Amino acid sequence: MCFLSSEPPKEVKAKGTQGDVNNKLLGLQSAPNEFKVGLAGACCAEPLCCLGAFFACPTGIPACCARKMVLDTYMNGTEDYVCCQNYMAKACCCCGVPTDSCKGNVVAMCCEGFCCPAFSVSIARLHVMEMKQIRPDPCDWRIIQCSNCLQLLACICKIAACFIKELEYAACIVDIIADVVTCSVTGCMVAQIQAETKDDAKAKAEGKPVAVAGAAQPQVEAMIRQ
Repeated sequence: MCFLSSEPPKEVKAKGTQGDVNNKLLGLQSAPNEFKVGLAGACCAEPLCCLGAFFACPTGIPACCARKMVLDTYMNGTEDYVCCQNYMAKACCCCGVPTDSCKGNVVAMCCEGFCCPAFSVSIARLHVMEMKQIRPDPCDWRIIQCSNCLQLLACICKIAACFIKELEYAACIVDIIADVVTCSVTGCMVAQIQAETKDDAKAKAEGKPVAVAGAAQPQVEAMIRQ
């Protein structure tokens, strides 16, 4: 699945927050546009951004920067922030309060980035994909699936180590590898977002229309006129 196939899953079996996001991602498979840079090439396209996001991933700073980058470019900035940008069912991923209660709250955005750094970056990436009607790159599926599988393997090893003490060191090593891969993928996602939004952010700063798809276009044009 991770190395031999680039096909997207036929259906989403995950439930809860991850299931909501994955269903949205799968729904964009037939979108007309592509990313300027795929995840595999993001590090070479934006090396400093990718490396900075990789090392700082556990702090949540890259997640906050990515979320703000997308909101500033395609929305009215942080005042349009909502927990997980309403890609989840009704409740905040961190504390379970209704998402509307977090609207425009910068502190809530920082909490989202700190508590769920990789997930928050995925939300920012999904937001860009929806605004510009971008479909996932085939290689992106493989990279994300590989990271998810390593995290599952780390969980299995930790559970096994609870019963077999000799597996503790092996579980620790697998856990570190999984976290390094997750931070690497997160860094590539932030770099991909940076590459995708850079020209649009520059155009917006110059007062030019920002090209977005679907119903979001009138909203962005009205914001620019204002």
